[in-house]
Amino acid sequence: MQIKKIRIRNFKSFGKKTEIPFVSGFNVISGPNGSGKSNIIDAIIFCLGLHSSSKVLRADRLPDLIHSTDGKRVEEAEVTITFESGLEIKRRVKVTDKGYYSYYYLNGKSASQSDITRFLEKQGIYGDAHNIIMQGDVTRIVEMTPTQRRKIIEDIAGISEFDEKKEKALEELRIVKENTDRMDLVLSEIGRRLESLKKDRKEALRYKELSKRKEELKLELKAIKRKELIEKINRLKKDIERMSSERDRAFLKISEIKKEKNKIEKMADQLSKKIFEESDEKYRKLQEEISTTQIRIESLKKERELLSNEIKKLNSNKVQILLEISKIKEKIEEKRKNLERLHIQKISVEENLNELKSKIEEVTEKIKSLDSEETSLKDRTLDLKEHLDKLKSKKSEILRERDKNYEGIRRISIEIEELDIDRENIKREIKRLKERLLKIEGELKDLKKGISLKIREKNKIDDEIFKLRDLISELDEKIKSKEIELAKIRAEISAHESSLGRAVELILEADLPGVYGIVAQLADVDEEFALALEVAAGNSLSFIVVEDEECAIKAINYLKQIKGGRATFLPLNKIRKNFGRLSLDKDVLRLPGVIDYAVNLVRCEEKFRPIFNFIFRDTIVVDNIENAKKIMDGKRIITLDGEIIEKSGAMTGGSIDKRKRILLSKELKEKEKKISKELSRMLSEKARCFERLKIIEGFWENIQREIRDMEEEIICKKNEIKIIQAKLEDNFKRKTAIEESIKRKEAERFELGKSLEKIESEIKEINETEERIEKELSSFNRKLKSSQLPKLSEHLENLKNQYNVTREALIRIESEIERVEFELNQSERVLEEKEKTLKEIEKEIVNLKENIEQIGQEIRELIKKVEILREEEKNVSDSLKNLRNERDRLFERIREIEISERRIEYEFKNYEEKIEAKNEMIRELEAELSSLPEIEPKMEHSQALSELEKVERELSKFGDVNLKAIQEYELVKERFNEVISRKFELEKERKEIIERIEKYEKMKRERFFEVFDAVNENFKEIIARLTDGEGELYLDSEDPFSSGLHIRVKPYNKPVRKLEQMSGGEKSLIALAFLFAIQRYKPAPFYVFDEIDMFLDGVNVAKVAKLIREMSSKAQFIVVSLRKPMLEQADVIIGITIGRDHSSQVTGIRVLTTQ
Repeated sequence: MQIKKIRIRNFKSFGKKTEIPFVSGFNVISGPNGSGKSNIIDAIIFCLGLHSSSKVLRADRLPDLIHSTDGKRVEEAEVTITFESGLEIKRRVKVTDKGYYSYYYLNGKSASQSDITRFLEKQGIYGDAHNIIMQGDVTRIVEMTPTQRRKIIEDIAGISEFDEKKEKALEELRIVKENTDRMDLVLSEIGRRLESLKKDRKEALRYKELSKRKEELKLELKAIKRKELIEKINRLKKDIERMSSERDRAFLKISEIKKEKNKIEKMADQLSKKIFEESDEKYRKLQEEISTTQIRIESLKKERELLSNEIKKLNSNKVQILLEISKIKEKIEEKRKNLERLHIQKISVEENLNELKSKIEEVTEKIKSLDSEETSLKDRTLDLKEHLDKLKSKKSEILRERDKNYEGIRRISIEIEELDIDRENIKREIKRLKERLLKIEGELKDLKKGISLKIREKNKIDDEIFKLRDLISELDEKIKSKEIELAKIRAEISAHESSLGRAVELILEADLPGVYGIVAQLADVDEEFALALEVAAGNSLSFIVVEDEECAIKAINYLKQIKGGRATFLPLNKIRKNFGRLSLDKDVLRLPGVIDYAVNLVRCEEKFRPIFNFIFRDTIVVDNIENAKKIMDGKRIITLDGEIIEKSGAMTGGSIDKRKRILLSKELKEKEKKISKELSRMLSEKARCFERLKIIEGFWENIQREIRDMEEEIICKKNEIKIIQAKLEDNFKRKTAIEESIKRKEAERFELGKSLEKIESEIKEINETEERIEKELSSFNRKLKSSQLPKLSEHLENLKNQYNVTREALIRIESEIERVEFELNQSERVLEEKEKTLKEIEKEIVNLKENIEQIGQEIRELIKKVEILREEEKNVSDSLKNLRNERDRLFERIREIEISERRIEYEFKNYEEKIEAKNEMIRELEAELSSLPEIEPKMEHSQALSELEKVERELSKFGDVNLKAIQEYELVKERFNEVISRKFELEKERKEIIERIEKYEKMKRERFFEVFDAVNENFKEIIARLTDGEGELYLDSEDPFSSGLHIRVKPYNKPVRKLEQMSGGEKSLIALAFLFAIQRYKPAPFYVFDEIDMFLDGVNVAKVAKLIREMSSKAQFIVVSLRKPMLEQADVIIGITIGRDHSSQVTGIRVLTTQ
């Protein structure tokens, strides 16, 4: 599979699309340095992906491979290789804004780099096959260490395959070792189990004997219990007779209290109705009328205050206007004086002007008396001067007109500026008034919203007054319900206390030192587990816990003295010593249906934990009897429904009568506390309702007062809004008038501007004419220079200049007079307007004072009206206050009666509950009595219990007794033999793996030497041809994988030397021989060499070229070279150079004749 041609586009130095054909033999690429020869080799590597690293391509990144000229780079580069078989591989690299991308194509279809790699490997082309030798590869071989050269042979031999197989076998060996170790542990465990089963078989018989005795003792305890139950029933019946008498007396008291309560409630209702009627009709009407009147008074006061503030503002404006009038008068007087001064100046200037005019006429007559020739020139000169004078006179008039226009524009601009200032002041005032208006409207909105909320709040309070009694009635019903519920719970607790034996009750009542209480009192359990724990514990829950045996002896002696019966005592010091800690099997808890050990379901103080360890021991709590059956062998089990299974296998169960609740649950205790708290809360809430009823009317009055104040403020805000709106309207009118005046002034200024443009044009024309006349006069004056006329003419000219200066001064004075007269007229007009405004302010002040007087008269009349209404309100309020006090007294009495009623009702219900509870207990005891055998006890209770404890204690020492120990022993023995057999099999497997590892090592060594010997033979043959001597490859130790690969050569007529001892050229030649030897062992369809002859002399280049020539008969060679011997041996020479556009291009292809 040889390369037919390569197409390059925009790759490195190839900027244009370039196609280079190759022949199947020896191809040489040649050209100047830097022309791009090696870039063709880079293109082949890039396209075939033979090196993953871009640094091999002499580029830091793939985008650097794209051609660029003058810093400008195209977006993509492309290389396509076509093989002799017609197959084609293409690779493209493209740069985008997000980065760069590389694409492969195989026969026109998109492919991945792995697809290309697999395809090339099928054709015998590998990335590490040394069929491509780049610049520096020869030097790299020379500089390699012996170990690195040996690794080249390993790679060619595929040694890594054997290493992987060896690693896999070692992993299998490790697993076999772990399994063998595990078998040893299993054998050890089974051996211990066999020993344990031997002991269990011996214990089984003893366990059966003790279980039988335990059942006999339980029967004896039932006989004792029957006797105690009969005594307890008799005591309960006596208690019921006593409680019935007390209950009847409480019932009579309740009837009397209810009659008195009903009577007082009727009186309180009548008073409430009367208070409500007076409050809703007469009193509220008075309140509303007073409120309305006060709102009107406050409104008038606010209005009067606003009018007074307005008068103050007007007075302030009046003073300001007076000051302005005074200033304007002073200004007018000053302008009149200035005007008089200007008129005097004008008269003086006019006199000077007339005098100059007479002198000019006199000089002119003298000039006319000269001879005719001079006269003609003089006449022309005089005509020109006269014309010039007229022009100057006209120019002066025009300048005067221009000055007037400028003065008019300046004056109008000043007036517009003043009007703008007035307009801005009005705008600021309008803005301030609008902001104030918005603020007041917002406040008014808030007030309306606030008054609406207050009215709703008032209505709510009215509703609350009517609903309070309903709420009190509801609370009464709830209180009664909670009292009944509390009585039932307390009766249940009382029943628990009365269910204890007489002896136990006597000990607990005696309050003896060292007595903690019965076992049940020291425990706290969840309701869910209470039944199971009571059945599991049995009578032990009524055992009395004491500090030590001394306390127990004192309690027993006390019972003997008072003949109080018998009881069982548990000395804490002894129990703690024997049952301080239990050893429980935690694996049991993972069995199906198991909840926990019974002892773990009890909450108690830590010092009492040994007591419950003693009572429950290793008893297991299971959810139902089905799950209990599955795990019953050798375990004491209790179900949530109360079925009990002994370790012996005995099972007790069936229906259970209502429990005596000896073991109170935490829920029952907390429920009693919770209901007591709720009852207390309800009583407090009822008391708060009465207090609220007492003060609610005070709330109503406060809210009514707030509503009245807010209504007054609303009226004031509305009045202020009207005043601001009036001021806004006036300011808008003034603003409109000013804006119209500004428009007129601007139009007038525009007309003056147009007139000025026309005047400036005329002045320009006059200046041009003056300049022309001045030139003519200058010519005439030169002709008249020798005559007597120049002096007269010069004198005449001076007089005329003086005349013109004086005339211009007169024009300026007249202009100033006009300006002063205009300003005087303006000031007089402003003075007239200010005096008019002053009269209007004085008139408005008089009107406002009249309004204030009228408002004051109305306020005085309204105040008298409020005083009359207040007096009437006080009379009604006193009456209502007395009625409320009387009603409050009745309510207080009702509360006292209700408290007394509830107390007695509670006593009555308590008696009933207790009687019912005791009757229920009697029924339960009689039912329990009927289930007990009618036999007389043969032993004392303590003696039977003591012996039973002794038997149970001995049984507990057995732990879990395995009654099937013999059968289980045989099964375990059989399992032991199976494990031993499995261990032997593992040992055999381990031996086989070790043999396999040794085999891999042997194959690895044989493969290495096979490749080494073949490459060495190739090297010997190639080195002999290249050096006319001999050479070989050799290892420095017997173990090839720990030694280095050395090269030893004996050139012709030279001693044997190692590679390291040779010159640079010799080293390069030997390195090439080594690479050729490898290539001969692992041939490829084509080879690519990049300047491998760089360090060789001419003779050696010729030898290498001849060798390549011979090898090219079997494979394709593409060689980059500049050396003549290499070019002479080539089949085809491809020339490469750099064009004017700095892009590599093919200069030609030369096909040589057959060598």
